[in-house]
Amino acid sequence: MAGRAVSRSVARMVAAVGIAVSPTSTVIDIRDMKKGRGLGTVTLGRSRTDGLAHGEASTQQWLADLHEALSRLDVPEIGAVSVVGPLHSLVALGPGAGALRPALLAEDRRSEPDAGWCTKHIPALDWSTSVGSVPSSALTVTKLSWLHRSEPETWGRIDCLSSLHGVLAAALCDDTPEFATDRLTASGTGLWSAGQEAYDQRVLSLIDAERSWPGVLARVVGPFDVIGSRGDAKVVVGTSEPTALVAALGAERGDVIVTIGERVSVFGIATRAFVDESGTISSFASADGGYLPTVVLPIDLDETSVGVLAAIRTLRNATVPTGGRLFVCGPQHSVIDVALRCSRSEGTRVQVCTDDSVVAIGAARQAAAALLGGWPTWQPIVTERA
Repeated sequence: MAGRAVSRSVARMVAAVGIAVSPTSTVIDIRDMKKGRGLGTVTLGRSRTDGLAHGEASTQQWLADLHEALSRLDVPEIGAVSVVGPLHSLVALGPGAGALRPALLAEDRRSEPDAGWCTKHIPALDWSTSVGSVPSSALTVTKLSWLHRSEPETWGRIDCLSSLHGVLAAALCDDTPEFATDRLTASGTGLWSAGQEAYDQRVLSLIDAERSWPGVLARVVGPFDVIGSRGDAKVVVGTSEPTALVAALGAERGDVIVTIGERVSVFGIATRAFVDESGTISSFASADGGYLPTVVLPIDLDETSVGVLAAIRTLRNATVPTGGRLFVCGPQHSVIDVALRCSRSEGTRVQVCTDDSVVAIGAARQAAAALLGGWPTWQPIVTERA
């Protein structure tokens, strides 16, 4: 594990701190709240925890990594902090807000049969119209179905359900807050309707008609809402990776962002939802009131470029705005070929981002927004052109 502490010369500046957690690392980015100047980063790599199924993660290990990374900070005057994590994650919490089992991530595919069961009982068109997505093994809704039928003892002990970054944000607070979440993360569960601005009761009854759901699910709040404090610093609700990428890149309506990681996601930025009963496009709600229509591809580096181009065409054919810039984000060895092929096919310059701090930078921008009352006017992260 490697980290770089922050210079004491910036100690008098009020800092916005962004924390990005992923299956492979915890990254902290520290920014001058007003000007956005980078004050330092701390990066902790993490290895796979033994004994876990594919797609499971140890919440305790993530908490330990978070506190280890925070211990390396040397910025006394922190104004606000925000935690960003994967779009799809599920942590089942019992009495005292302790994790009852390992967290479930999008890569856990054991709930694939539950996706079919869900669409058998509620038509795919209804799913897409209400919650924006047709059930797949990545979504929280199918993982809840799997938990209900596969681990009934655990299911009976659940007091609260949260995302991974929601648990980490709560752990930062001096007092245990009410679990809250943003529109994007709620939308990624397959349980929450952006149109209704509420959890879908029909879906909840499908999963467990006998459970009293109020208080179990995280309250959905605005992107700049504060859920607690850590000393004098405000702890912001946080968000998921797509919103952080939009914030860090300065992306706007009509831009398309490609991310290459555990999976490949291609998403646009729009002001309305897009209904797709085939399930190819998921119309996730963005944190600020819009939508991020998304196509997800399996990771296959030999076919990634072809899949990305097909995904862009799918978005365009669905009338998703795609006439702006094209960003390709991920490890350098993965993005170059995709960016070059997209540039040739689309006839446009592609913006390449290989900075592994980009998500944390977006989180820091959200933290600053909570203090300033709106997105700060920082310059976007610098990207290269392919």
